[in-house]
Amino acid sequence: MDNNNMKTIKFLKDNAIRLDGRLYRPYLIGDLPNNFGCITVPGDPDFKEGIPFWFGYKGFTYLIDQR
Repeated sequence: MDNNNMKTIKFLKDNAIRLDGRLYRPYLIGDLPNNFGCITVPGDPDFKEGIPFWFGYKGFTYLIDQR
């Protein structure tokens, strides 16, 4: 049985995770960036690009590392 949908995961120090070659940094709820989950309508004068993709694992919220 050939399953090409398997994702590779590597656990790094400081609770970071590399998932399919992308680095994800862990955040506690009180430490999330200000633009986490921002949902505004494009064209709105207050439009800001937010972080819509994340996942939770073992008490952390993981976001793609933007550095």
